[in-house]
Amino acid sequence: LELMADCMSGAWALDVDTRGLLEPDDINEAANLTLEKLGDPTFIDPYDPQAHGTGEQRLQAFLSGYDDGFLGCNIQM
Repeated sequence: LELMADCMSGAWALDVDTRGLLEPDDINEAANLTLEKLGDPTFIDPYDPQAHGTGEQRLQAFLSGYDDGFLGCNIQM
């Protein structure tokens, strides 16, 4: 569920970007922050109910939403 939320935030970022509301480097900054700071620590079990995913997993989910919108998140609208 947490990776789905990351994907949805990418889809939202795509929408905001298409409206011209992002600065040129905003997506790169979000990607770097996600990769470097937002992954679970190594001592968190991936199946822990509180797990959010590794930085790489979270970045991939965000970029799937950013690249393909809701369809990248496997959401049919």
